Amino acid sequence: LVAYNKAMSVIERLKTEDFATVADEMSEDASVERNHGNLGYFTALQLVWPFEKAMYDLPVGEISAPVRTSYGYHIIKVNDRRPAAGQVHALHIMKFCNDQMSQSEQNRAYEQIKSIKIQLNNGGDFETLAKEQSDDKSTAHRGGDLSWFGIGRMVPEFEKAAFDLKPGEISAPIKTQFGWHIIKVVDRRQVEPFEVKKTEIARMMQYDSRGTAAKTSFLNKLKEEYNYTEDTGLIARISQLVNTFKTESDSVFMLQRNNLSGNVASFSDQTISATELFDFCAKDKINRARLSVEKKMEQLVESRLLQYENSVLESKYPEFAMLMQEYHDGILLFEISNQEIWNKAVSDTQGLEKYFKKHRKNYSWDEPRFKGFVIKCKDQNTADAINGVIGTLSPDSVSNFIKHSVNKDTATYAKAEYVICSRGNNPFVDKEYFNDDNAKTTIDEDFPFVIVHGKILKKAPESYTDVKGLVTADYQNYLETQWIKDLRKRHKVTINKDVLKSINR
Repeated sequence: LVAYNKAMSVIERLKTEDFATVADEMSEDASVERNHGNLGYFTALQLVWPFEKAMYDLPVGEISAPVRTSYGYHIIKVNDRRPAAGQVHALHIMKFCNDQMSQSEQNRAYEQIKSIKIQLNNGGDFETLAKEQSDDKSTAHRGGDLSWFGIGRMVPEFEKAAFDLKPGEISAPIKTQFGWHIIKVVDRRQVEPFEVKKTEIARMMQYDSRGTAAKTSFLNKLKEEYNYTEDTGLIARISQLVNTFKTESDSVFMLQRNNLSGNVASFSDQTISATELFDFCAKDKINRARLSVEKKMEQLVESRLLQYENSVLESKYPEFAMLMQEYHDGILLFEISNQEIWNKAVSDTQGLEKYFKKHRKNYSWDEPRFKGFVIKCKDQNTADAINGVIGTLSPDSVSNFIKHSVNKDTATYAKAEYVICSRGNNPFVDKEYFNDDNAKTTIDEDFPFVIVHGKILKKAPESYTDVKGLVTADYQNYLETQWIKDLRKRHKVTINKDVLKSINR
């Protein structure tokens, strides 16, 4: 209230006094010392929403009522309005200088920037001079590149000079609060079309109060639709009680809480009781002192309204109900299909074997296949040890033998690869089992000793595991066909042919 009354006194003075004079005396913005309240030009999404809205709503020359933001109260005067200037891509060279420096130091900075300007006039390269002589170390290493910037990003003197330049032009030395600058504009661009800016606008709106405008509007709509009412007297009573709240262990206090009766709000067939509001305020120990009961009431009402709206969506919006039913049925269908077909086909080894034996002719080969192992060994001793026992091992035991008996601890002495392949797919197999002396084998320097052990299957696989992927896919199709046949026996399907014909037309 003190701040608000101060703001109102400023507005009263502005009826007869100059804006800059009053700003110098009354403004609590630290920048007033250098700008006397004149902030320069701004465009959309650069300021907090209440300030921006007031700024765009005001006619040129008029002064606003106090505008409340998270920073305080603002009194705004619009000096001018113009089309958005877009952005510039600029480079700069800076020599540091400020009013705290001695006059000789300030003069030296000016002479240095003049010298750089002369070098540029004589054909010097801007980026090279920026790297060598600019005092702005954050940009010097990249040739003074400031990248793209728009209105309100730079101090007014720098901004005006940059936007006055055409692409390729270089400014005279410009003085700002940071020092002396020479600016070169690389390129300019106008405001991008909405289709390009849309995503950026939506993202930025999420981070200030304009992002809550849609929710507030929606909540107000729900309140009107559901005939929302509230008991302000009961809310005030709860506010007084909450403000004296100590702990849940205070029996006298909790008795007062338990004696609360009635509803603080109602909408549709819903009510919010007095005790619900009290408990909602009391449990938020962090914000209890900071937020009023009225604010907590807003939060509770918002939560309850949205919760209720969510519960009646399907009855309010038939298309949404149909969509939810579609998701519901789709998930059920996926789950039952998993049980009856996909997972069953993968885990039913007996079924797979039986299906393979019954349809073995479907998996015959047009050329022989090698079935076995290609084992790469680190040294000759390892290869000899494996060769000595591999003939006595079943195919399932080879990998376990190498893993547990050959490779010990963390050391790897051999690597085994199980393969089923035809001629031309593995050069080691081609050379050893298909008698191809021209097969080009590539030796692994870490595992140079190679063992190929297995057999040739001339016409067809021995087991379903030799063609497991194909058999599993076929078995899944078979299970699905049988399942549908069973469903058709148990559930009669009737087609309304008249309706079908109308759809076809």
